[in-house]
Amino acid sequence: MFATPSPVSQSDRSTRLLNTTRYDPLHRGARARVHSNTPAREGATSPRASWLVLRYPRWARYQQGGGEYNSGHTDSEQKDPRPIGGASKVAMSTTRREPTPPAVLTVTLNPSVDRLVYVQQLVQHDTNRILRIEEDVGGKGVNVARVLRRLGVPVAATGFLAGRTGRYIQRELTEMESVHCEFVWVPGETRTNLAIQEADGSPPTALNERGPEVSPQALEALLQVVEGYCGTVQFVALGGSLPPGVPTDIYATMGQMAARRGSKVILDADGEPLIQGLKASPYLIKPNENETERLLGRTVDTLEDAAQAARELHDRGIPIVIVSLGEKGAAVACEEGCWIAVPPRVRAVSTIGSGDSMVAGVLSVLVRQGTIEEAMCWGTAAGAATAMTDGCDIGTTQQIEALLPEVRCYRC
Repeated sequence: MFATPSPVSQSDRSTRLLNTTRYDPLHRGARARVHSNTPAREGATSPRASWLVLRYPRWARYQQGGGEYNSGHTDSEQKDPRPIGGASKVAMSTTRREPTPPAVLTVTLNPSVDRLVYVQQLVQHDTNRILRIEEDVGGKGVNVARVLRRLGVPVAATGFLAGRTGRYIQRELTEMESVHCEFVWVPGETRTNLAIQEADGSPPTALNERGPEVSPQALEALLQVVEGYCGTVQFVALGGSLPPGVPTDIYATMGQMAARRGSKVILDADGEPLIQGLKASPYLIKPNENETERLLGRTVDTLEDAAQAARELHDRGIPIVIVSLGEKGAAVACEEGCWIAVPPRVRAVSTIGSGDSMVAGVLSVLVRQGTIEEAMCWGTAAGAATAMTDGCDIGTTQQIEALLPEVRCYRC
């Protein structure tokens, strides 16, 4: 139907792990500075090239070597990250680097490990036998980064991580998904979210942790990381809940920072962070049914209701508004008009991460200047692919491409 973005083969986790070697990732010391004072090397004749040398200190060596990369560090030189906000000094995460500069930066302030527990029937005040457990890394920005990478889009991920759970999340992103990570480490432990799924298929019962406390020093360090990417990436994707210590206007602050430097902001949040974030005039928002109802103060039941809600929010000055209604589909309003996208009929196994996958599918088209209709088709296919995936995992490239021709998208 549409031109296919260069996909990354993701048939299974073993294949993904083997494929990470093709990117020849860079290694960076644990105490990475937010900004580098290294002067531009010879050959960096354009602002873009200069940025590459600054952010990728050995980029020139990669070019001069004809594509063969040597990180310059041995495994013994890699150190564990040290948290910000305690007695230790400011430090960023040890990370893998890609030669291709990212087109999208995702910001996940409160990432998690999502654990889905299956039971026959949840009985309160009694012993419940677990049938099986599925778990995976999560958080809105984390999921967006994973899907983008599978669709061949170079992406960087940042946010806050802590403890063993944080190290597990970073390892999954770098080694299994080839996502470039530049997280800020804080004391404590990254949260684990628990969802209990009964055999009757009813919506799961969710138990979400608050997340680690974030100090003002750690918040300032993260703002410096985000500022360093703004103006060099096309899009900055903000979303998810806030950990303790982070003000509710953080998305507005980051949105204004990105706008000043020319990067477009994607905002997918709820409650007060969403309301505050709208003050920064994001480029795209994607509220779901409940979030849209809270924004407008009325029910949104049908796709026609969603289209009307999207038009109303677009008229408030937001260039692209996508209102998603889960398995029913989604509506988008923008300067070019309004479209409704209906997903193919699939057996929804788990909706965890479906909305994030839709955002990533849309972004995978916008980064290459595709049409909004094409973007909605890719986003809808990506969301459906994740919905039909068992546990907390996200859809594969093959699933998304297989569902794409079955998406219906029409003007409204």
